[in-house]
Amino acid sequence: MLYLWVYNSNKEYTKHFTKILKYGGVLTIALIGFILLSLKFNFYSTFAIFHKLLSFGQWQFPYTSNMIKMFPGEFFYDIGIRIFLWSIVSAVVLVVISYVINRKYSKK
Repeated sequence: MLYLWVYNSNKEYTKHFTKILKYGGVLTIALIGFILLSLKFNFYSTFAIFHKLLSFGQWQFPYTSNMIKMFPGEFFYDIGIRIFLWSIVSAVVLVVISYVINRKYSKK
């Protein structure tokens, strides 16, 4: 889409391109917010639903498992925070880019 926008930057295409960026960013922020709220209020149910949806199979390991020793809960907490933060930052960047592009091309 970026290639088409650069080489075919008419006003109508730009309007649709900025809408896609804006709504994609807003939808991503809303989805992450919903997931974080679900995790905050009922972590274990949300965690179980997540694993059932993605069909990871057997994801509950005994405490003596090498998987638990190699990847403790803190690892998943830290990587989860990083994934959510980078996703939110990326979504905000998309919304800002759409705003800047829309503002630039609406003046023409």
